[in-house]
Amino acid sequence: MAALKGASPWNRWWYFLKEIDHTIAKQTLANYTPGIPTTVEALIYALIGLILFAIFYRGVKNLILFITRKIVPSKTVPQKPTLSA
Repeated sequence: MAALKGASPWNRWWYFLKEIDHTIAKQTLANYTPGIPTTVEALIYALIGLILFAIFYRGVKNLILFITRKIVPSKTVPQKPTLSA
C-alpha cells in the first residue's frame, strides 16, 4: 500500500501489478459489481438521455446559425477572373 500511495499516477499501475496479491485479487473479482448500472432499464434511460441531448444540441446549433445569419449577412464572394487564350 505504501508503494501505491507514494507512486506517481503514471507508475501506479506498474506498482499495483508488481505487488499484486493473487488471493485478494480473486476474491475481489468474485464480489465485484460495476459502478455503472448494466440493466435494460439503465440502457433505456441512457438512450432517452442521448436522444434528448442530440435534440437540444441541434436546436442550440440551429439557433446560433440563425442568429449569426441575421446579424452578419452573408457576403458574396467575388469570382476570380479567368485568363482567356
